[in-house]
This record gives sequence, C-alpha cells and structure tokens, in this order.
Amino acid sequence: MKEINLIGHFKIPGISERDLLTYFQQGDAHTENGTYFFLADQIKVEFNNKEHIKSIMGSLDSIFVKRALSDLREIAKESDLEIGRVVVQGVSPLTSYYRYKDLIQICPLKSKPQHLASGRSKFPFPFLLEFKYRTSKNNGIRNQRMQQAKENAILILNLLLYGGITDVNATSNDTLWVSVPTDWRDPTDEEIEMFCDYKHPTSMNRTNMYLNPSFGLDEKDVNYDSFANVEGLKSIELIDFKKYYQRLGVGSDDEINLPSIVDINLDKYFSIENKTKINRALYWLLKHHETWKVSKSISFNCLIQSIEVLMETQKNTAPCKENNCEHTKILNDICEKCEDPITGIGPTKAFRDFVEKYAGDIPKKIKDNLYGLRSSIAHGSLTLEMDSASFGGFDAKSHNQRHLMDIGREIVVVCLLNWMMKEN
Repeated sequence: MKEINLIGHFKIPGISERDLLTYFQQGDAHTENGTYFFLADQIKVEFNNKEHIKSIMGSLDSIFVKRALSDLREIAKESDLEIGRVVVQGVSPLTSYYRYKDLIQICPLKSKPQHLASGRSKFPFPFLLEFKYRTSKNNGIRNQRMQQAKENAILILNLLLYGGITDVNATSNDTLWVSVPTDWRDPTDEEIEMFCDYKHPTSMNRTNMYLNPSFGLDEKDVNYDSFANVEGLKSIELIDFKKYYQRLGVGSDDEINLPSIVDINLDKYFSIENKTKINRALYWLLKHHETWKVSKSISFNCLIQSIEVLMETQKNTAPCKENNCEHTKILNDICEKCEDPITGIGPTKAFRDFVEKYAGDIPKKIKDNLYGLRSSIAHGSLTLEMDSASFGGFDAKSHNQRHLMDIGREIVVVCLLNWMMKEN
C-alpha cells in the first residue's frame, strides 16, 4: 500500500488536534526516533518543533485508516454538551453563586464542610465549580474534552478570584494518618468494616475524609445536563476592580467575591483561540498557590515564572556589535549573519520593562528586588526566611521578603490580566 501524507484528510472541522491524538492513542502506540506509530503501525505521526503535528503518513487503502476517518467524521457531527464538576478550594468561604453565561458556575457545596482536624470549618474553603464542555460518544475524546474544559475553568478562575483556588483532586491520591474525632458522627457499617477501629489513627483518603466528608454528590444530584440548582442563593458580590486588585490579604469574615469586570475578563479569555501561552502563564500562577504550604521559596519562583512565560513575546530588537544587522534576539545570542555577539537588554531589565508596560509605574527598586530574589532562589544562593524552621517573622529581612511576596502577587495578577486583554 502506498503511503502518503494524510494530514489534509484528517483536518476535519469539529475535530481538534487534541481530539485526533486522543483517538489515535486509544489503540496500540509506540515511538521510534521521534516518530509515533498508531493503529497497528498503520499511521505514523511526526511533530514540528512547536509540538504540533507535522505529518501523518499512511495509506488510504488501509482498513485502519478508513475506520479512523469514518469514526472521526461521525464524532465531528456530535454537538451535545455536558456539565462537568470539580470541588475546588479558596481562601475565603463561598456563600453565594456566580454563573458566566452558560459555561461556568461556582456555588457552595450542599452540606456544610467540616475539617476533621479541628472540628470546625477553616481555610481552605471548598466549593463547587461546574463547567460545560462538548461531549462525545468516544470515551477517550469525551474525557479529554472534559479535562481541558476543567483546566481552563480552574486556570482562569485562579487568576480572577482573590487568593486563587486549588483543585482538591490534584493532590488527593495520597493518604494520611489522621485521628477522626468520635464526637463528629457515628461511623457507618462500611467505615467500621474498612477501617476496623474507627477511634484510632488510620490511613484514609484525605479528600473524602480529612478535608471534607461531604465532597461527594448524591446520585440524585448528578445531572450532566444542567448546572446545580442555586435557588435561594444570592448572586455573588461584585467589587470595583481597582479596589479588588489593590487589597492585600483577607479578613476572617471575608467571603469570596469577584471584580466588577469579571465578565469582560472571561469574554476575552474564552475568545482566545490558542490558549497555549496564556494557560502556561496561568499554570505557574496556579502552582504558586498550590506550593505555598510546601515551600514559600518554590511558590515565589512560580509566581515570577508566570511573567517570564509571557516575556517571550517581548520583541527586544538589538544591533550586532560591529554590523548594521538588526535582529529580535535576547542577550548573548549570536548573529546568524555575521556570527558576532548581539548586545541587548538583560533578563532583569526585560522583567522591569514588562512590568512597567502591563502594571504601570511600579518603583524600579521593587521590580529589581522581585527579579533579584527570584534569581537568588533559582540559582541556589538563598531560600526565603519563611521556609526556615525558626521563622518568626519579626526581623527586617523576613518582613521585607513577605512584603515582596504580597506585592509581587498583586503585580503579577495585574500583569497577566492586562497582557491577556491587550495582546489577544
């Protein structure tokens, strides 16, 4: 059978590159020297340097290729939508609801969350995030689309909600030794059978048992066709966006609210066809929140990394040392024409320029300190005082580092929002 490049045949309206690769990977797959073999080796896929499909080699006479094209054309006709759900955690409780068009909804969990470690509800506070996605009868593609929609919803809400959010399920696979207070409730027969002695420390799944025993939805509440019923709940409070992004910290009585321009921000995000770059920046912001309890140093570097992702788009045109050539290059690159070093701005100035462009007139000292602290951590010359076992927070060095972390978080959020609104 004669092999040709089938990439044109597999460019089917309604089938994304992710859908295509998900379909291919549902059978036998292996790789040799950068070439991926699918469907009993009847299809060979190569990728370009940006990790997009460059070629799909195969024969139109192959029964595997014919079946794949037929299946994908049928999948492309599917238009049904489903609701996906995930429990996330915020820095304040959510007592109201917010719905963005017919795509996203956040609302409280039905039953009051209890933290078994203390017997009372405290940070972090769980709530329900629902999102709509295009489903498929192909389970692999359905799951891929659901995961992508969930990722998009978590990433953008992590940017928009003050203090961010974290996905409970992202860290729920490990078990912890916990002591369950006997006055919380009577154990069920299944729990007695599973854990033997309920009164003593035992290994439990921390999502279901340690953080909140009511995460699971009853079968009667599982509805893939519509969002959760929010009857009786008030709509979330919208705060003037300037005040919203200028505050530092949350109070003990604060509740989750949103900036007044949240709909505009979401309109812009969901209008971006290729979300690769903005999602990569939002990923590092998410990791900043998720790693906070593990290491403040790692968390801080994740924060600055979210800006460095977008600094790639800064076009710093610099002349060659002794020639009239001009190229868009970074510091210490070599000119492809004359092979001389190209002089240009360094990473610290590039960071300062980016922050100035997207966050306004931030004092130069703060910008230099932010990037300098990031570099010192990344290169191993220090860790934040907050990571020290003896951290008390009363010395000047500790206070300055904590202040930089708080200011840096505010600056990064504003930069990401403005970049998203201006560059797309």
